Amino acid sequence: MLYYFAALTAAGAAAWLARPQEAVNRWAAIFMLTAASGGLTEQLRQRGLSGFAEAAGLFNACLTPYAVLIFYLLYGGFLPSSRQRTAAKLLLLAPPAASAAGAWLLAPAHAPNYGMLLVWAGPYYAAACACLLVSLHRERHAASRRSRLALTAVMVPTLLGVLGFINVGRALRPQYDFFPYVAMFIAYSMGAALVAIFLYGVLGIRLRVERDPVESAMRTAGMGASMLSHSLKNEIGKIKIGAELLDRELNMAEPRLAAEGSAAESLELIRDSADRMLDAVTRIHGQTREMDWREQHCRLDELLLRSVARCSAAAALRGVSLAAGDIRSAAHVSCDPFHLEEALVNVISNGVEAAGPGGTVSASLLRERRKLVVRIADDGPGIAAVHLPYLFLPFYSTKQGRSNYGIGLSYVYQVMKRAGGRVRVSTVEGTGTTLELTMAPSRMPDGKREAGPRNGK
Repeated sequence: MLYYFAALTAAGAAAWLARPQEAVNRWAAIFMLTAASGGLTEQLRQRGLSGFAEAAGLFNACLTPYAVLIFYLLYGGFLPSSRQRTAAKLLLLAPPAASAAGAWLLAPAHAPNYGMLLVWAGPYYAAACACLLVSLHRERHAASRRSRLALTAVMVPTLLGVLGFINVGRALRPQYDFFPYVAMFIAYSMGAALVAIFLYGVLGIRLRVERDPVESAMRTAGMGASMLSHSLKNEIGKIKIGAELLDRELNMAEPRLAAEGSAAESLELIRDSADRMLDAVTRIHGQTREMDWREQHCRLDELLLRSVARCSAAAALRGVSLAAGDIRSAAHVSCDPFHLEEALVNVISNGVEAAGPGGTVSASLLRERRKLVVRIADDGPGIAAVHLPYLFLPFYSTKQGRSNYGIGLSYVYQVMKRAGGRVRVSTVEGTGTTLELTMAPSRMPDGKREAGPRNGK
């Protein structure tokens, strides 16, 4: 029992220390610490500390299902907004708090009523398993899916074992010691966790890295881009100043030579090249550094229409038909309007480039399953399957042009993650590509939830 307590406590501490500012890591630590408290009861009782033993047992029985469910709701991305997270924590805390209070005040030896406990703890454990399975099913990125699969394989059997032997078993036979059976599942989870850490690095300190490889790659790219940007801007600045000084010297010393087309054109070429290099460096640095996120209520429909308008001139120059489709009514979301609009412009611009002369790009805003979905579709050549696992990684691009730096979709991914949404790509080679940006609608400033656009209804 003491080994059980020590192992889970160490794992919880590692999860917390890895990234204490992340709610997912904090709740991983909380659920492991509440589970670990069950390993102290026998040790405390043997030392004559029966009151502490009863408190530890009650803490373990009532709070572990709650902490497990909150962790997996956060891990699966089911609580995107701070308001949803706060509401879920308070509402889901009511049953365990009532069970703990009733046992402490009314039950002999402060033992929980496992029959009553099963009424809510059973659904909590089942919902936690469902969250893991649903998040695994939704994940499209190969490395993230591998990480979720490993965590699912580690945790689902153990959670079901705890539910069956602790909650159901003790509800049927309160005096029977089911811990030896549970110990088998705990041993399995510890062994599977070690294998997962060795093969994938998905638990403990590595959990945050492997769970979202795009975030890790963006952080690394941001540091490199920041250093590179500083150095290149200085050198580009010197080139521009040198070109200006040379132009001035030529005009003063050799007006005839300065007026010749070849000299003027060469200087203009140098200045234009320096400007393009500076623009490229600025774009790369701007989309790889950490976002200054300023969340507020905004209209997704207005942002989409404005983004389409910003891309219209480029589409016309390329001979692409760009149209705003089904955008009929107000759609309120909580986001940073600057970053979300930039993300939309990135996606639409990609569609325009992919469609090519004579192609079409459509932008629509729909409601599907209580979510707002921005759908950008083009009829370009599509994306080869070999590229799909890497689309959101920084500096990965399927295009070969000089202005394509492979950072647009990485930026879009980060924006949607900060907004509590998702981005999904569906494509068929030869028929085109569709990107869907999915977000939850927010309440309007007057407190009412907007109805949002519906599919033809």
